[in-house]
Amino acid sequence: MIKSFSTIALALLLSLGSFALEVPPTSNRLVNDYAGVLGSSNANSLESKLRSYMDTTSTQIAVVTISSLEGDDLFDFSQRLAEKWGIGGGENDNGVLLLISVKDQAIRIHSGYGVEGAIPDAIAKRIIGRRIQRNASKKKGTRTSKFHPVCNHLNHVHHW
Repeated sequence: MIKSFSTIALALLLSLGSFALEVPPTSNRLVNDYAGVLGSSNANSLESKLRSYMDTTSTQIAVVTISSLEGDDLFDFSQRLAEKWGIGGGENDNGVLLLISVKDQAIRIHSGYGVEGAIPDAIAKRIIGRRIQRNASKKKGTRTSKFHPVCNHLNHVHHW
């Protein structure tokens, strides 16, 4: 009886992993608007700003929008995406992923170990709540969203 329960439990756990949302192929862009909410002009402008920021600070910030997590966990998907893409990779591990799932109305700032001191979870939640969501709600009905608070916060951190 215990063996059959263990076998069923193991099979169930293994099958749960098959429901994970597939991470898109690695991209050479910092702004990947898979949900189509930014518009090409905004995405290109943001791409330029993030590239410039990366060139001057070595901190890589990637913005990814998706339509839905399709039942996947926001943290888990963010972690898999950041690892597969190597966001902020290298010896400093100073990357930041801003992931937005439109249908789930979920936003996560996922930071590498090299920037956790500058953007701990509490700061990330404050940026999302006070800046990103507020700015997005002010522009309701438009395709424009402001994602610059992450860059602004990093610009004010001088201990790197």
